[in-house]
This record gives sequence, C-alpha cells and structure tokens, in this order.
Amino acid sequence: MIVGIRPEHFEDAALAGERRQLGMTMRVRIEVVESLGSDVYVHFAAGGERAAASDLDELAGGEDGGGAASEVVARLDAATRLREGETAELWVDTATIHLFDPRDGRRLTR
Repeated sequence: MIVGIRPEHFEDAALAGERRQLGMTMRVRIEVVESLGSDVYVHFAAGGERAAASDLDELAGGEDGGGAASEVVARLDAATRLREGETAELWVDTATIHLFDPRDGRRLTR
C-alpha cells in the first residue's frame, strides 16, 4: 500500500493545538528547512518500497522503482522552530490521507 499525504496536511505538532486530537503524530529527522516567509517547508526521509506502477513512480520519489527511502516535504506554519538535523514531531491530518494500490496505482480511498 502506498500512502499519499499532501505537504499542506502536515504541521509542527507543537503548533497543532486543538487539531492534534483529529490526526496523528510521527517522529522524523529533519534534513532540510526552507523558510519562505508565510510557510516553512521541511524535508525528511520516509522508508518503504516505491510504487511499481509507472504513473506513481514520480510521486513516490523517483523513476527507478527501487526500495530506497523517499523524500517527503511538509509545509508548516512559519512559527515553527524546527531546525535541520533535529528529530521532530510532525502532526498529520489523517482525514486527508490517500491510499493507493502499489501494483496498479489504483486509488483505494475516496
């Protein structure tokens, strides 16, 4: 199964507030932080096998179809204090997660 989450559906868990109970949190190692004024983009690695379907290979992080970790980008509020190289807790809005079949790329969620 491939899990799809858009960058805007993440948040620094410290800033999630009351929304925190409506989603889940995960611990990640922040590799890159890009401050863009009103938003901060953080990059981190997520393990797992890549999609076999050619139309999902690009979305899964590359064209080789290998099992290497894929890069994930999260768009966070500019108030975040997260820094490169640190382990951080990110919140995800679980109502917005999409699931795909890795064999044929078919979307499994509405």
